[in-house]
Amino acid sequence: MSAQPSIGQRVAWWIVALIHLAPLLGLIGGEALRSSYGLGAIDANTELLLRHRAVLFGVLGAATLMALSRPALRMPVLAGTAISDLSFIGLVLIAPTWSAPLLKLAAIDVVSLVMIGFLATRKH
Repeated sequence: MSAQPSIGQRVAWWIVALIHLAPLLGLIGGEALRSSYGLGAIDANTELLLRHRAVLFGVLGAATLMALSRPALRMPVLAGTAISDLSFIGLVLIAPTWSAPLLKLAAIDVVSLVMIGFLATRKH
């Protein structure tokens, strides 16, 4: 990846960033979390953990946007984001059961991984 990413690379960076910024909506709390993850009623502790998860994804999304203009950050951010995506997909695959919303999130992570693969194979 050169200092100036191509338009295709910029689009890929933005796709990865938006995928990882979207969970910030979970900071709103209860209903947003339940609908995103296909959950029924959740207790206050679980909600707190899921809201913290939203913050961590926000950090990943922000780092992705920062990497767009800072070439030295690109590979570390891609690696960290790929590890996050792969770990969730792996956990879904080994889980005995999962909801349709979780499967949808895993599919979105696959899209992220395709973009990451595209970006990682470009000059940097």
